[in-house]
Amino acid sequence: MQTPTTPYEHKNVTHLYITDPATSKVAQIVVLIIMGFGIMILLENFLVLVAAIRNKKLRDNIHYNLVLFLSVSDFLLGINILLYAILYIDKNISKETRNRICIINICFWCTTIQMSLLQTFFISLNRYLVISERKLNKMLWNGNRKYVVYIVSWVGIIVIITSLLSPTKERCHLTSLYGANFHIFQPLYFSINSIFLCMTIIFYILALKCVLQKYRKISPSASVAIQNISSNNGQDQMYQLKRRRIIKSMKLVSTVIGTLFVLSGPMAFLGTIASFSQIGNLLLSFGVTIIAVVNPVIYCTQIEELKNEIRALFQMTDRR
Repeated sequence: MQTPTTPYEHKNVTHLYITDPATSKVAQIVVLIIMGFGIMILLENFLVLVAAIRNKKLRDNIHYNLVLFLSVSDFLLGINILLYAILYIDKNISKETRNRICIINICFWCTTIQMSLLQTFFISLNRYLVISERKLNKMLWNGNRKYVVYIVSWVGIIVIITSLLSPTKERCHLTSLYGANFHIFQPLYFSINSIFLCMTIIFYILALKCVLQKYRKISPSASVAIQNISSNNGQDQMYQLKRRRIIKSMKLVSTVIGTLFVLSGPMAFLGTIASFSQIGNLLLSFGVTIIAVVNPVIYCTQIEELKNEIRALFQMTDRR
């Protein structure tokens, strides 16, 4: 009995969609697993976004706003994953419809990944600017400016990804979607990803350095001296409160960036120098999927206000 093939086959190995009959059984299992993750991603990030919309304090806090807006790209990624699964499983979709969905889905995939990397860079940059007390922080993120920065950045990413499109007849993989421009798109796209990741790590290290310099633990004698000097105006209490807030925020940032670096770092760096096998490509993309599943869990465990807001949402549902 012959193994069924998917609608499109191509000799080039740089596929986003699996087309190799030898790997179709493995692919079907992986696709079903990824479909389950897609549903989880949609539900988790939907809850986070609803909680953020309902709670003005979460939106107004620049640090939380930057972190929680990762859920926008993760939510879009969840939609993308479900579209991919439907496209792979449903063989009755017409060729014309399939081609259109392929174009949208691959552009969606590339865009959401780059949006996530960019947003994580913003988080790292913000922590450095806050801890180092730079004026640029308020210039970028105060009030509605942060939303302008988000939108302009996202539009820039979409323009880069769509401007090089040059689809051929078969459009279910990157090589045919970008056609003659693929040799430009691949190094450009993965280089931008690598730059975002490197800049994220650089500003994170700079932020850590500032924390160690400004908020390291005070020795007992120094602490007594500070308390004596500032007992009347409460400067020591303010210092300790600020120190606790900064360290708490750095724990959240460390977890988000650590997860990003481990799970999407390989795709960001290796994609600049190599094309992968079909299964290799899928496994690397699997890492990005795991990030979108894990991120909301990180937010809820480390942002008390978010946890309380989501709990309130479930309580409202129970009352109804």
